[in-house]
Amino acid sequence: MADVLELGTQVRNVGGVPIGSQTAAVVEVLAPVTDLSVQAALLALQQALDALDEISLDQISDITLPGKTLVRAIDYAAMRQLLGLRIGVDVQAYDSDLQALAAVAAQPFGLSLLTGADAASVRTLLALGSAASLAAGQANGVATLDAQSKLAASQIPDAILGAVRYQGGWNASSNQPTLPAPSSANKGWYFIVTTAGSASLQGPAGAITDWKVGDWAVSDGTYWEKVDSSDQVVSVAGLQGAITAAALKTALAIAAADITDASANGRSLLTAANYAAMRALLGLAIGTNVQAYDADLDAIASLTTTAFGRGFLTFADLASAQIALDIQPRIDNPKTRILASLSAAQTIPSAAFTKIAFATETSDRDGEYDPATQTWTVKRAGSYNIEIGCQYNPATATGGQIVLVIVKNGAQFKRMFTRYNATTFGTQSVSSAILDLAAGDQVFLQFYADMGATLPNDATQNYLSVTPVVAQYPAS
Repeated sequence: MADVLELGTQVRNVGGVPIGSQTAAVVEVLAPVTDLSVQAALLALQQALDALDEISLDQISDITLPGKTLVRAIDYAAMRQLLGLRIGVDVQAYDSDLQALAAVAAQPFGLSLLTGADAASVRTLLALGSAASLAAGQANGVATLDAQSKLAASQIPDAILGAVRYQGGWNASSNQPTLPAPSSANKGWYFIVTTAGSASLQGPAGAITDWKVGDWAVSDGTYWEKVDSSDQVVSVAGLQGAITAAALKTALAIAAADITDASANGRSLLTAANYAAMRALLGLAIGTNVQAYDADLDAIASLTTTAFGRGFLTFADLASAQIALDIQPRIDNPKTRILASLSAAQTIPSAAFTKIAFATETSDRDGEYDPATQTWTVKRAGSYNIEIGCQYNPATATGGQIVLVIVKNGAQFKRMFTRYNATTFGTQSVSSAILDLAAGDQVFLQFYADMGATLPNDATQNYLSVTPVVAQYPAS
């Protein structure tokens, strides 16, 4: 244990535990420790607290068994196994870094560094030379070793050697050995009193004659100064006498919260009840935050997918896939694709093309027909047989023109029939046509009557039927 306090300060901590902190550490002193007496006080205190340099996990009360086992694991791989987070076994490995590495344009020089046999060969490649040529033994250079492979004392910082140097014991009664007058040559020398006495040494405030066993006599180059060892620690955390490390650790009641070099999240792992709780704290709960390992997913992860290929995952049905691939069977199922009829009798105003309100949908295999708008939106390009049943009653018997027309993409596309001087009530017409339509075409029907008309609500007389004939293939 190395305790260093500035001159003129009081004892403020024991073993790195601040006095007055939230721990139970208490240090009582007989009198304020001032000037150079700090060194003697620390020497005595050090003997009682040397064992505090290490605190085992078993002596911290609120660390759980899983927390101890995790911290004691031999390596990170063992930790991952304890946590049930083995990459490639428990959780899925991420492979984008390997893709990124493969994309790096490696240069010959960079690759040559990977083939260096040892540090010397790599330094040669980097034109750095050896340590002996790098300003050895000079300021801002590198330190050198002597024949015994040791650093020269002149190249070791004072902070390591120490500002004071122990010279031995001193009998303050007989002044043996005789202490020399302070000078620059003996600055930093210190002797420890082995026999109490009143030998006089010149201090900054006059002669010093009160010497107790354990006091220090320290030369500052001008005066001899005294580090008083009489200010000894009376108790530590309520303990007195020969204090063992175990007793002191118990008295201090150190818990995970007292570990200062761990974050709050890190301490929470130490106190977690089990590994499942640890995974939850880490946001790595299997099945919630991360995917459990699966050999099929591992195989998928190794694939180099394309944007087009990933699009297959978004297909809602077979028709969507067929549309994306632009393929259809040569002869489609002749079963009627769309069958719709009126929901109620419809009045057609005079001299106006009016959409026929086929609002009752009996069949719609691919979800192409919208009864709310009475519009068919073609999903797959192809040839379709359009059959329209239409029974109408002219508004008057004066006669006039009646027209049934197919509208495609907002424009009249094909007239199914036209009659002139129509005067007969209950006239029934069934018309059909084969149309070549593209995906996305929108189709509906319009009825026109000079004198106006009524379309009865009869699903057997007024209806729309669509049946696919031949699908189109992409050009070869």
